[in-house]
Amino acid sequence: YIARHKFRRAVIVADNDLPGQKGAERLSVTLKVTHCTYTPVAKDLRDMVRLGADATQIQNTLKDTVWTKT
Repeated sequence: YIARHKFRRAVIVADNDLPGQKGAERLSVTLKVTHCTYTPVAKDLRDMVRLGADATQIQNTLKDTVWTKT
């Protein structure tokens, strides 16, 4: 999907639990584009939005995220 649409960067959104973190790690090593992993402070991104977070708040948390390319 990423290659087909010619994306140059990707954000992996991981659930805030061990299976979510492990899944994000496995996906991370397969990506050939610059990427980062975002783990919300709530259980998952839907939960965070239900608690009142909006796109601007989520984007602000990505400013300090480390981007990598494997």
